[in-house]
Amino acid sequence: CDGEITVEARIAVGPDAAVHPLKPAQRNVVFVLDRSGSMAGEPIAALRQATVEAVNVLDAGDIVSVVWFGSEIETVVESQRREQITDLATRLAQNEPVGGAALYDALNQAAALLRRQATPATINQLILVTDGPPTKGPREVDDFAKLAEAFAREGMMLSTIGLGPEF
Repeated sequence: CDGEITVEARIAVGPDAAVHPLKPAQRNVVFVLDRSGSMAGEPIAALRQATVEAVNVLDAGDIVSVVWFGSEIETVVESQRREQITDLATRLAQNEPVGGAALYDALNQAAALLRRQATPATINQLILVTDGPPTKGPREVDDFAKLAEAFAREGMMLSTIGLGPEF
């Protein structure tokens, strides 16, 4: 034996596979978007455009919510099927950057939106986009680590997209 191993595998697809293709799981997604004062100008414009494009690539039946956060938190899109959202760009354009960043409260509000539509069969995901640290409410790393652990126990995925040098 010279250390080489040969493996042969055969995969057979049953006769029903072509008749009943697997349907992808429904996604339940909340976009948590930073609109604090530091996002003014080009960053907020790019964030608006990227959000519209991201929502448009989801399947028509996926559930989508959008939460803006600055010093205050606002639900811009309440949980609804992607195909029902017709004016997302307009809704996003109505929110201008202002104030600080109540990130912890925004994540909690977003998680509440996810819970409303979550089932054992849905993929539940929070997508956070921010350019810096929280400036309002809990700010310690441990607070966010505990929050992320709680989300994970509930089957929620948290993805973070950081913008700019302050992230």
